[in-house]
Amino acid sequence: MKQSRSGWLVSQLGFLSLVILLFGCGEEVATPGAQIVPPGDATFTYQPTSGGLDTTASPLEFQVFIPGDEPDETKPMPGATVRFFGGGQVVLLTDREGVLELIDTGTVSLENTLNPDDPLFFETQTDDRGLSPTDVYAVWFVPQCKADPTTPTTKAGPDISVTGTVTATVGVASATWKVNITVKGGLGAPNGPCAP
Repeated sequence: MKQSRSGWLVSQLGFLSLVILLFGCGEEVATPGAQIVPPGDATFTYQPTSGGLDTTASPLEFQVFIPGDEPDETKPMPGATVRFFGGGQVVLLTDREGVLELIDTGTVSLENTLNPDDPLFFETQTDDRGLSPTDVYAVWFVPQCKADPTTPTTKAGPDISVTGTVTATVGVASATWKVNITVKGGLGAPNGPCAP
């Protein structure tokens, strides 16, 4: 099982969503029948930890399809404007350089986020295959484990389960990616890193 090595504490944020909008001539384009295929969900279980940024980051690659020329046929939608919004347990959006910094140092500087002015927002477009860029990564925060409130130094507390999500929408179509995080309960100081 993995354990976060970062000491950077991040305040709790709201829901994480990725909104994909299609624009034409400066206005949103209606796309009846659009379909979105999300990346596979991620699940991580952590041994008792004091919390912080995980040194694992997941690439976010959604694919957008529209109806094809034949019944029951679909084709990729290139050039869709993709807007990423971060929140919840996902605390910033970065690229490969940011991931390397995270692995080396346990944190990501603002300069290595996709948008230094707002690390929770990024806008781009789908490629010729209808895919959002592969160089977009979600980084999430792992909460501190819990110890038993009455006997924290000798008894582990309950496990903690939290979820980060990315939702992609095109018109009425939507798809959601999730990172499911479980932190095992443990002991409090001086025998363990958990909070009573």
